[in-house]
Amino acid sequence: MSAQAGMRTVSPLDLDDRLAVARRLLSDGVMHVVNDLRDDESAAMAQIKIMLIGGDLRDVLGVSAFHGYQFDFQVKTGRVDLLLFHQDGGVTIVEVKADNADVLAIAVGIGRLHMHSAALPAALPADGQPAYLTRILCAPIAPERSLWLMSACDQAGVRFVHLGSFRGFKAQIDAIKRKRI
Repeated sequence: MSAQAGMRTVSPLDLDDRLAVARRLLSDGVMHVVNDLRDDESAAMAQIKIMLIGGDLRDVLGVSAFHGYQFDFQVKTGRVDLLLFHQDGGVTIVEVKADNADVLAIAVGIGRLHMHSAALPAALPADGQPAYLTRILCAPIAPERSLWLMSACDQAGVRFVHLGSFRGFKAQIDAIKRKRI
């Protein structure tokens, strides 16, 4: 099965969902989304958060509708970058890597997804066990490196989702900041 075969087309968040997500992010301190771009991985996480606010995250990740999410969810094997809780009872685990990630960092990311998958049931309440688990690795990897990465992810049962580069994203954010000042 190819890495793209498991992707589903889903509708974007409706207005009520967008407002709820925006309120949640604002209450969690959304200003750090654009102001805390320390490195490539923080920029990749900021892209994920902005897609969540904009209602594009479901389409980009190719997942079913979700009713909840949590960043930095702690399990015994470490910190999960993002958990999505789907309306159909499933859970998606998202691991984010930087665009300068080397082969070892990608392999570690794939391994972390499997370790977190094994540890997740113990971190959830007994009545909140997922009907299924989806593992997604997101990274702004250069196109020439994407093919081997998609193949490695596919063989490991992980979906790879390409994000834009840190430089391009940072330039967009800087332009927005200049217009607001």
